[in-house]
Amino acid sequence: MCGDLRSGDVLSEVALAAESGLSRTPVREALQRLRRENVLGPGPRRTLVVRNMARSDLRVLFEALGEVEGICAKLATQRMSEGDICALERIVTEGDDFPENFNDINARFHAALHAGARNPVLQDVLRDLQLRSLPLRAMQFRLKEGRVQTSQDEHRQIAEAIRDRDAGRAERLMVMHVAATLQVVLEIDLAWAEQ
Repeated sequence: MCGDLRSGDVLSEVALAAESGLSRTPVREALQRLRRENVLGPGPRRTLVVRNMARSDLRVLFEALGEVEGICAKLATQRMSEGDICALERIVTEGDDFPENFNDINARFHAALHAGARNPVLQDVLRDLQLRSLPLRAMQFRLKEGRVQTSQDEHRQIAEAIRDRDAGRAERLMVMHVAATLQVVLEIDLAWAEQ
Protein backbone atom coordinates (compact mmCIF):
# COMPACT_ATOMS: atom_id res chain seq x y z
CA MET A 1 0.00 0.00 0.00
CA CYS A 2 1.47 3.31 -0.99
CA GLY A 3 -0.96 5.78 0.51
CA ASP A 4 -3.35 6.02 -2.43
CA LEU A 5 -6.30 4.65 -0.48
CA ARG A 6 -8.54 6.63 1.81
CA SER A 7 -10.75 5.36 4.59
CA GLY A 8 -13.99 4.03 3.17
CA ASP A 9 -12.42 2.89 -0.12
CA VAL A 10 -13.75 -0.52 -1.17
CA LEU A 11 -11.23 -3.19 -2.20
CA SER A 12 -12.03 -6.21 -4.34
CA GLU A 13 -9.66 -9.17 -4.43
CA VAL A 14 -10.47 -9.79 -8.10
CA ALA A 15 -9.92 -6.16 -9.12
CA LEU A 16 -6.66 -5.87 -7.14
CA ALA A 17 -5.31 -9.08 -8.65
CA ALA A 18 -6.13 -7.88 -12.17
CA GLU A 19 -4.71 -4.40 -11.52
CA SER A 20 -1.46 -5.71 -10.02
CA GLY A 21 -0.97 -8.61 -12.43
CA LEU A 22 -0.77 -11.05 -9.52
CA SER A 23 -2.78 -14.19 -9.02
CA ARG A 24 -5.62 -13.97 -6.54
CA THR A 25 -3.86 -16.10 -3.87
CA PRO A 26 -1.16 -13.59 -2.82
CA VAL A 27 -3.68 -10.76 -3.04
CA ARG A 28 -6.13 -12.69 -0.87
CA GLU A 29 -3.40 -13.46 1.69
CA ALA A 30 -2.33 -9.81 1.84
CA LEU A 31 -5.92 -8.64 2.27
CA GLN A 32 -6.53 -11.22 5.00
CA ARG A 33 -3.46 -10.03 6.87
CA LEU A 34 -4.56 -6.41 6.61
CA ARG A 35 -7.98 -7.44 7.90
CA ARG A 36 -6.44 -9.26 10.87
CA GLU A 37 -4.49 -6.08 11.62
CA ASN A 38 -7.72 -4.03 11.50
CA VAL A 39 -6.52 -1.96 8.56
CA LEU A 40 -9.44 -3.33 6.55
CA GLY A 41 -12.98 -4.27 7.53
CA PRO A 42 -15.84 -6.11 5.85
CA GLY A 43 -17.49 -4.40 2.91
CA PRO A 44 -20.44 -5.05 0.64
CA ARG A 45 -20.60 -8.14 -1.59
CA ARG A 46 -17.49 -9.91 -0.26
CA THR A 47 -15.27 -6.85 -0.54
CA LEU A 48 -13.16 -5.15 2.09
CA VAL A 49 -13.21 -1.52 3.14
CA VAL A 50 -10.30 0.61 4.32
CA ARG A 51 -11.07 1.38 7.96
CA ASN A 52 -11.26 4.89 9.26
CA MET A 53 -8.81 5.53 12.07
CA ALA A 54 -9.88 8.01 14.68
CA ARG A 55 -7.34 10.70 15.50
CA SER A 56 -6.97 9.20 18.97
CA ASP A 57 -6.17 5.81 17.38
CA LEU A 58 -3.59 7.47 15.15
CA ARG A 59 -1.97 9.10 18.17
CA VAL A 60 -1.62 5.88 20.17
CA LEU A 61 -0.42 3.94 17.10
CA PHE A 62 2.32 6.46 16.35
CA GLU A 63 3.17 6.82 20.04
CA ALA A 64 3.85 3.08 20.20
CA LEU A 65 5.70 3.15 16.88
CA GLY A 66 7.87 6.07 18.02
CA GLU A 67 8.82 4.44 21.30
CA VAL A 68 9.74 1.10 19.71
CA GLU A 69 11.60 2.82 16.86
CA GLY A 70 13.42 4.92 19.48
CA ILE A 71 14.53 1.81 21.37
CA CYS A 72 15.76 0.31 18.09
CA ALA A 73 17.77 3.47 17.33
CA LYS A 74 19.30 3.35 20.82
CA LEU A 75 20.22 -0.33 20.48
CA ALA A 76 21.50 0.16 16.94
CA THR A 77 23.84 2.85 18.27
CA GLN A 78 25.31 0.29 20.64
CA ARG A 79 25.25 -2.74 18.35
CA MET A 80 25.84 -1.67 14.75
CA SER A 81 29.23 -2.47 13.29
CA GLU A 82 31.27 0.13 11.46
CA GLY A 83 30.13 -1.48 8.19
CA ASP A 84 26.49 -1.25 9.26
CA ILE A 85 26.86 2.44 10.03
CA CYS A 86 28.51 3.09 6.66
CA ALA A 87 25.63 1.27 4.94
CA LEU A 88 23.14 3.41 6.89
CA GLU A 89 24.97 6.57 5.82
CA ARG A 90 24.88 5.42 2.17
CA ILE A 91 21.10 5.08 2.45
CA VAL A 92 20.91 8.64 3.76
CA THR A 93 23.03 9.83 0.82
CA GLU A 94 20.67 8.05 -1.59
CA GLY A 95 17.87 10.15 -0.11
CA ASP A 96 19.75 13.26 -1.25
CA ASP A 97 20.46 11.85 -4.70
CA PHE A 98 17.10 10.21 -5.47
CA PRO A 99 14.28 12.02 -3.64
CA GLU A 100 11.76 10.57 -6.10
CA ASN A 101 12.45 7.13 -4.54
CA PHE A 102 12.07 8.33 -0.97
CA ASN A 103 9.35 5.86 0.06
CA ASP A 104 11.75 3.01 -0.68
CA ILE A 105 14.73 4.83 0.82
CA ASN A 106 12.74 5.59 3.97
CA ALA A 107 11.77 1.93 4.33
CA ARG A 108 15.38 0.83 3.85
CA PHE A 109 16.65 3.37 6.39
CA HIS A 110 14.26 2.12 9.05
CA ALA A 111 14.92 -1.54 8.15
CA ALA A 112 18.67 -0.97 8.55
CA LEU A 113 18.11 0.47 12.02
CA HIS A 114 15.81 -2.39 12.98
CA ALA A 115 18.37 -4.94 11.83
CA GLY A 116 21.13 -2.99 13.57
CA ALA A 117 19.28 -3.24 16.89
CA ARG A 118 19.83 -7.00 16.69
CA ASN A 119 16.64 -7.75 18.60
CA PRO A 120 14.19 -10.09 16.83
CA VAL A 121 11.43 -9.47 19.39
CA LEU A 122 11.47 -5.74 18.66
CA GLN A 123 11.55 -6.50 14.93
CA ASP A 124 8.37 -8.60 15.28
CA VAL A 125 6.62 -5.82 17.21
CA LEU A 126 7.70 -3.30 14.57
CA ARG A 127 6.39 -5.45 11.71
CA ASP A 128 2.93 -5.27 13.26
CA LEU A 129 3.10 -1.52 13.92
CA GLN A 130 4.49 -0.83 10.47
CA LEU A 131 1.77 -2.84 8.78
CA ARG A 132 -0.85 -0.77 10.54
CA SER A 133 0.84 2.54 9.78
CA LEU A 134 2.36 1.93 6.33
CA PRO A 135 -0.39 3.48 4.21
CA LEU A 136 -0.36 6.55 6.44
CA ARG A 137 3.42 6.89 6.44
CA ALA A 138 3.67 6.39 2.68
CA MET A 139 1.19 9.10 1.78
CA GLN A 140 3.04 11.82 3.71
CA PHE A 141 5.72 12.12 1.03
CA ARG A 142 3.20 12.60 -1.77
CA LEU A 143 0.74 14.84 0.00
CA LYS A 144 2.86 17.13 2.19
CA GLU A 145 5.10 19.53 0.35
CA GLY A 146 8.61 19.55 1.80
CA ARG A 147 8.16 16.37 3.85
CA VAL A 148 10.74 14.40 1.85
CA GLN A 149 13.39 16.99 2.74
CA THR A 150 12.46 17.29 6.42
CA SER A 151 12.35 13.50 6.78
CA GLN A 152 15.71 13.26 5.02
CA ASP A 153 17.16 15.83 7.42
CA GLU A 154 15.80 13.83 10.36
CA HIS A 155 17.39 10.64 8.97
CA ARG A 156 20.71 12.44 8.63
CA GLN A 157 20.60 13.61 12.27
CA ILE A 158 19.73 10.10 13.48
CA ALA A 159 22.58 8.59 11.43
CA GLU A 160 24.98 11.19 12.87
CA ALA A 161 23.93 10.31 16.42
CA ILE A 162 24.52 6.64 15.65
CA ARG A 163 27.90 7.45 14.09
CA ASP A 164 28.77 9.37 17.29
CA ARG A 165 27.54 6.40 19.36
CA ASP A 166 25.20 8.74 21.24
CA ALA A 167 22.39 6.33 22.13
CA GLY A 168 20.28 8.85 24.04
CA ARG A 169 20.36 11.38 21.21
CA ALA A 170 19.59 8.72 18.59
CA GLU A 171 16.60 7.55 20.61
CA ARG A 172 15.25 11.09 21.14
CA LEU A 173 15.70 11.99 17.47
CA MET A 174 13.89 8.87 16.34
CA VAL A 175 10.96 9.50 18.67
CA MET A 176 10.80 13.06 17.33
CA HIS A 177 11.01 11.77 13.74
CA VAL A 178 7.98 9.51 14.24
CA ALA A 179 6.15 12.33 16.06
CA ALA A 180 6.78 14.59 13.05
CA THR A 181 5.27 11.90 10.83
CA LEU A 182 2.20 11.78 13.06
CA GLN A 183 1.80 15.56 12.76
CA VAL A 184 1.88 15.34 8.97
CA VAL A 185 -0.60 12.43 8.97
CA LEU A 186 -2.96 14.41 11.23
CA GLU A 187 -2.70 17.46 8.94
CA ILE A 188 -3.49 15.31 5.90
CA ASP A 189 -6.35 13.61 7.74
CA LEU A 190 -7.79 17.00 8.71
CA ALA A 191 -7.47 18.27 5.12
CA TRP A 192 -9.28 15.17 3.83
CA ALA A 193 -12.02 15.56 6.43
CA GLU A 194 -12.62 19.13 5.24
CA GLN A 195 -13.07 18.07 1.60
